Amino acid sequence: MTDPMTSLESLAAQVEAADGPSRELDARIWCALNGKRYLGHNQAYNSTETQVEFTEPPKRRRMVSGPYGLTHAVQYTASIDAAMTLVPAGMTWSLDEGPLHWILAGKAKPAGRAQIHRVGDYINSVTGDLAEVSEHGFGANPALAICAAALRARARSLVGEGEADNDEWGCDHCRNDGRLEFGRCPKCDAEFPEEDEARP
Repeated sequence: MTDPMTSLESLAAQVEAADGPSRELDARIWCALNGKRYLGHNQAYNSTETQVEFTEPPKRRRMVSGPYGLTHAVQYTASIDAAMTLVPAGMTWSLDEGPLHWILAGKAKPAGRAQIHRVGDYINSVTGDLAEVSEHGFGANPALAICAAALRARARSLVGEGEADNDEWGCDHCRNDGRLEFGRCPKCDAEFPEEDEARP
């Protein structure tokens, strides 16, 4: 079975490569969020949403969204409101359409760039980039850019969950659950020396 982080990163790249809104990408994002394997998609009857055909690994039985208590895929790649629902909890997003960012990223045409970052992170007013680590996404429209950045942020959060026991994550003093910087908490400045140095 594919690693969830890899599939989210791969999906983010597909979103960035899209020329515009795509029902197939909407369905694939829905599958990634719900732990399903994509088989196909159709426009849902009398709706703007997309009906998703899927299997639930390791089963092979074909199922569709709707009758099993699972809603259809919303228009993640066409609607900013729908794309915003992909942003992980505790994070927020910013969006710009400056061509400079596309030139720096090697993109041919400007359209949209999104950043996903923790709530309260500082944004550099000169470059528009965050002082803290953030995820970027580019797209042919703003919704695609938000989708790409949000999928990368979700992939990063999977890495964070896998490394939760690592000393570089979390602060015991202020309950900050983010990455420590150079052995210090960026919020309360508490110091966490290496385990070797802490031992007598």
